[in-house]
Amino acid sequence: MSWNPREKPPSDVCPKDFCFFWSKRGARIDLAGRLFESLEDALEVLATETPVVRFSAGCRCVFGTCSRAVPAPGNRDWYEPHEPALKKAGLPWFYFIPSADKLVEDVASFLGR
Repeated sequence: MSWNPREKPPSDVCPKDFCFFWSKRGARIDLAGRLFESLEDALEVLATETPVVRFSAGCRCVFGTCSRAVPAPGNRDWYEPHEPALKKAGLPWFYFIPSADKLVEDVASFLGR
């Protein structure tokens, strides 16, 4: 899908690759929800343990089911910007974050309008 940086998407749309919790098919992921002291510690665990391999793309949020992936009562919006992917696509870090008109002004400022 192509995103227009001049138009903010609906607040309930799943940004997929632009969310930190989204994993692509074949990704090696840890579903234990552990926190590590450093990137090196996390990579060491990934190298020594057998991670889960995703056979299909999908949300891997460990906090609960994201309302953007499964709209249902009780589900929360767990979207977390994947800033490198957003930057690569030319989108501001706040592009998929729902908010008031102030954010729309920030988008316009980002675009130099």
